[in-house]
Amino acid sequence: MKMTATIELEFESAGETTHNAMDAALIRGLEAVKKGIELGVSGRGRTGIKPGSTKWNIVKKAVS
Repeated sequence: MKMTATIELEFESAGETTHNAMDAALIRGLEAVKKGIELGVSGRGRTGIKPGSTKWNIVKKAVS
């Protein structure tokens, strides 16, 4: 079985932040979501999700 979900994410920087820092924060967050899906809260991997099967893709990005 396979699931696909569309997620909208918004976050703000605290003070002066570069575009590269914002991109890095976005990628860290996406990797954390991926890890949470595959390993669960406990980190033991008993979620029933196949390791390495979780993927993310940035479709649209805007910085203002």
